[in-house]
Amino acid sequence: MFQPGQSGNVNGRPKGSQNKVADEIKHAFAQLLQNNVPQLEEWIARVGERDPAKALDIYTKISERFVPQLSRQEVTGADGKDLFQNISFNFITADDESTDPIELQTLPSPTEDPEGYIVYEN
Repeated sequence: MFQPGQSGNVNGRPKGSQNKVADEIKHAFAQLLQNNVPQLEEWIARVGERDPAKALDIYTKISERFVPQLSRQEVTGADGKDLFQNISFNFITADDESTDPIELQTLPSPTEDPEGYIVYEN
């Protein structure tokens, strides 16, 4: 027999899995919304006439139950370094008298590689 506070699964529930009751409640709520879409649209439209921000808030809160939230993705260079650490911009105007070839350099016309990516080659 198991001791109080222990279960038969030493690894516990897999990460990200929901319990059965939570899944059933989520499904029941989805059915409730699905069966009442015309009324729901009317109710939210009424709210929107008086307070459009509140109507948008209601739509957002309902959608959060069914649309997974996107997680933030950090884009970094090699070894987690700043991707843009070696990039700088030097803007010149048409009135600039500069003859520095770096400032006057133009990019070649782009081409498309076999995978469909746009490529600038020197």
